[in-house]
Amino acid sequence: MNWTVRLYESAPWKRYVILLFAVAAGALGYAMVPHPFFAVFGFIAILASTAEFWMPLKYQMNEKRASVKAGFSVTAIEWSEIKRAICAPEAVKLSPLKETGRLSAFRGVTLRYAGNAEEVLAYVKEHLPEDARVVEFRAD
Repeated sequence: MNWTVRLYESAPWKRYVILLFAVAAGALGYAMVPHPFFAVFGFIAILASTAEFWMPLKYQMNEKRASVKAGFSVTAIEWSEIKRAICAPEAVKLSPLKETGRLSAFRGVTLRYAGNAEEVLAYVKEHLPEDARVVEFRAD
């Protein structure tokens, strides 16, 4: 199962804000150390750290794993590693952690929906290990 999500489509003007900050970071890098390397480094650092927003996110689920690709970055988790699936209205997060903790935000793979929530959830539930928990996201 494959699909693509483009976060910038919900607010296209934000791409210009990112570009403005990337140029500003490049200019600041060059102002601090007058060498082109630091200008390019500052520019690329901002673009790389915001790639999830301005680049398309390509999701793939197969019999072995679930993954998301944003540019050169690939985040994946094998079905056998999943301990929890956290279902939210806009996405499902596949976590290798049994309980919520300090590392929860940084571990796992988040699968955002593109009008295909039912299909994604059905596929996820079909491939989860038997000991994995499915929980609903709550803001408490």
